[in-house]
Amino acid sequence: MSHVWSRSLLLSRGQIAEISGVSSHTLAFWLRNEILVPSSGGHGSGSHKKFHPIQATIAAIFGKLQAIGLNIAALKAISDIIQTGVRVGLSTNLQPYSILAAVETKKSLLDLELGKQVRLWNVSSDTDKELFANKPEDLLKDLEAGRPEFDLAEDIYEFARKIEEDQFMGLKAFSEIKSAMEGLDWSNPSWLLWQDQHGSWQISSQTEPGEQFSRHPDADTGIFLAMGTIVRAVWNIDLHEIKIEQTKRAIPELLRTNPERADRLMKRLAEMKARKSND
Repeated sequence: MSHVWSRSLLLSRGQIAEISGVSSHTLAFWLRNEILVPSSGGHGSGSHKKFHPIQATIAAIFGKLQAIGLNIAALKAISDIIQTGVRVGLSTNLQPYSILAAVETKKSLLDLELGKQVRLWNVSSDTDKELFANKPEDLLKDLEAGRPEFDLAEDIYEFARKIEEDQFMGLKAFSEIKSAMEGLDWSNPSWLLWQDQHGSWQISSQTEPGEQFSRHPDADTGIFLAMGTIVRAVWNIDLHEIKIEQTKRAIPELLRTNPERADRLMKRLAEMKARKSND
């Protein structure tokens, strides 16, 4: 599918239907059940409502789930997780990777409150001895030492302090969807949707090819979604072209700071262009 819709402008329900491949009738039903959430508009289910583009991606994902037989209760439960992440994630200007860092920071803050050891990964020491946080501010220093690429460490830390534990899974899902929509080369996630022993739906993700869903041994059955593939199909994202452009942008600075690496990148760029022309 090829779409010219902007991934930054609000969309109508008709546009959501065209982009996602889900019928307008189904979208109206999902709206009534709050599986899709509009950004603006009245309280009815009419097409006057406007939607953030991420809702088109969510509609496409749920179209896949409905096609394999998930009922409305399951769709609503999974949607509640994702839409919580969307609501909180869109309340900040942080980039997706920074939101993931904020989630991990909040986990560390909670562990610190419980008296657990929290390792500092970025703060350097004069020895090889592992360093641990003694107070919350140590986690901010660790973020600063990690030199976040996209956002200020202080902004990540402040966002981390505000988020709640029951928002972690949704924020991770939101960040992975948004990064895939933006064509970020570090994000090509797949999801495993499964129910825990209490019947609650969970979303586990992998971001590396070949990585196994082994961190949740209770997930003996589940639904696999190649989420990154779904996003690229919905928005007609050419990862190969994106990587070419990212490589081209990186070369000038590397010519100044690391000529050897710049030379390797120029050779890789030539190879990528050759593969592109042969496709």
